[in-house]
Amino acid sequence: MTWTQLATISATQDWQYTPVISPDLGYVRLRFEAPGLPVWIAQADTTDPDDILIYDDRRFLTTAHAKILDLEAPPFFRSRSLAIRLPIFTTSRTVEIEVSSMPFISSGSPIATVVSAAVGNVITIAASTQTLTLLEPNPNRKKLIVINNSTATMYLAFGEAASPTNHTIAISNDGDGYELEGFTGIVSAMWTAANGQARITEFE
Repeated sequence: MTWTQLATISATQDWQYTPVISPDLGYVRLRFEAPGLPVWIAQADTTDPDDILIYDDRRFLTTAHAKILDLEAPPFFRSRSLAIRLPIFTTSRTVEIEVSSMPFISSGSPIATVVSAAVGNVITIAASTQTLTLLEPNPNRKKLIVINNSTATMYLAFGEAASPTNHTIAISNDGDGYELEGFTGIVSAMWTAANGQARITEFE
């Protein structure tokens, strides 16, 4: 997967828009000027500047690490951009936005599935409140991306027996994600509630 710079936005209380992107691209990486601030991201159809359509807006806190989201293009959009804004009490902050070279792959049924692709293997595993192994050790692994498609928080561990007290990172709900390069060991996870699924992309 290759990341391409899409835009650097000085986010304010008003929606700020990126250039138009392909409907096939669904993976977005965000880098923030400062962590711990609330921010909204959405998809926008800016075809008519007097009637901009905002869809699938999500609120989360900015992080010190890059945040990865998967955003499926609305089929009714005529053109597609990304939109960013901050709450009214926050001063302007810079957000860097990148898009991936990997087309979006719909997760479909929330059961364990694997889709082979030239750029990697996409694995979808149903969320559980019990520890699950997401990936077995793989000496050929070069990179992995984990997306939490659940309304519950995912506790992700680069090791065995992920739990609220034993995890590498807690991934917030509804499309947040994490990217790691160079780790070839076991990956495990558990959730605060059993709904939705994880989407893992493993690159060799």
